Amino acid sequence: MRKRLAWTLALILMLTGCTSGALPEKPTVTENKFEQQTAEAPAQAESSGAESTPAENTESSAETTESTQPTAEESSAPAESSTETTESSTTEAPAATPAAVDTPAAHAAPVTGNTYGTYAEESQLTTIEQYAYDGGSYKTFISAFKNNLSQPVDVTMELIAYGSDGAVLSTDHGFVNAVAPGQEAAVVATSYADPAAVDHMEYAYYYGDSYYDPAYYMMEDTLSYWDDQLTIQLTNVGSEDITYSRAVCLFFDENDQFAEYGTAYFWGPLAPGQLDVQNVFTWNGSYPNCMVYFDGYSNGTVTEIKDPATYLETVAVYEYEPFGGYQSKAAVVKNISGEKLTIYGEFITRDANGIAVNVASDYIDILAPGETSILAVSYSVPEGLPGDSTELRLNVQEDNGWYEAIIGDLSATGELEDGKLNISITNNNATVIAKYVKATVIFFDEANNVLEFDYTYVDDDNGNIQPGATETDYIYAPYNGFDHFEIYIEADGELPD
Repeated sequence: MRKRLAWTLALILMLTGCTSGALPEKPTVTENKFEQQTAEAPAQAESSGAESTPAENTESSAETTESTQPTAEESSAPAESSTETTESSTTEAPAATPAAVDTPAAHAAPVTGNTYGTYAEESQLTTIEQYAYDGGSYKTFISAFKNNLSQPVDVTMELIAYGSDGAVLSTDHGFVNAVAPGQEAAVVATSYADPAAVDHMEYAYYYGDSYYDPAYYMMEDTLSYWDDQLTIQLTNVGSEDITYSRAVCLFFDENDQFAEYGTAYFWGPLAPGQLDVQNVFTWNGSYPNCMVYFDGYSNGTVTEIKDPATYLETVAVYEYEPFGGYQSKAAVVKNISGEKLTIYGEFITRDANGIAVNVASDYIDILAPGETSILAVSYSVPEGLPGDSTELRLNVQEDNGWYEAIIGDLSATGELEDGKLNISITNNNATVIAKYVKATVIFFDEANNVLEFDYTYVDDDNGNIQPGATETDYIYAPYNGFDHFEIYIEADGELPD
């Protein structure tokens, strides 16, 4: 299982915006000037369609954010679940403090034998604005454009680096799927050519007929901005699944100069009526201005929304504050249905107006009938955050078939030794390998109050517990002691090759 730790700080502003079937004036842009506010009413913003890639996953239990530092080339491969988000490795520190660099010039015709589609004239895919970052060993470019064609298209931006002798040093690409007619979107590409050898750069757009339907018309969003955190709620207001969706977020300083960008990838498929909330974080604090481009697509399916109460029993919900400004929450769930399930849980904090201002999520890949497991998160909650309530939102789907059920075949014991709780887990299945075995331990006092909870991964050097094997790891017990504890397991099963 994978999670990520979220960080939030101080409130600047909240705003809301929504998209509908009719194209607004600025179709795919949620643009606003985040003016310093504390007690005034939230400002209104425009919004629209988007694209994304699955967020990485970390061993931490708090939720989804995509690195706001542009560090890698984006992929156009469809993402069925963005929480794996997506869920997600901790964001790495940037290699260098980014500095603004010159944007590439448009080249007038294809020059590299491009096979990504038809070369686009400026009148077909019109550049609105370009933004550039110098990451030291790489350069990242974000190009906002408008689709003036009469059909939905998949768009590739080709980025070419040239030496002083005119030789091509590198050719890199960024992708956006299913851009609707009239839609504005953002495409991101990163060049890894040796910066010292680059004389200049050029770009071109290519397009082809989209295999998927644009999801742009099905997206409704609300935004809140809390110092270094932008929280985005995306709701499917259409009649088909949003298979894949992304938000590209651009942040501007007090001089309206581009400073950072980030991406958020939403859970998919997002069925009609469903919503997902994601956080995007900035590296260098808060910014007064922000612009958001959405994109996404639908494969035409309609996923049945399963009522969590019909499929799951929420056995218990636990929470505690590990230290100032942080919250840890956990929900123990049991599969009471006759189906194998995939479960995604979000702890969403909302203000008095119902706007999402924070989120942390966890998921369970596979939970067989009768099995019990846990959704656990940790996240920062700064003083003054306008959180009025926190809801546990469960998304229950039929098992995707990627893994075998194994949780019910794992047994766990804990033994206290020198301030450590040694956790041993045995795989009692004769054939299925247990993978990604995470043990979450909740410590209680004699009155059954939660003292704290923690987790560790229990496995061998290859990340597995083989059939019939027992593996052991430990966590530190509460410093001031405890009365009793409970161990909950998350794990995926895999048959041997």
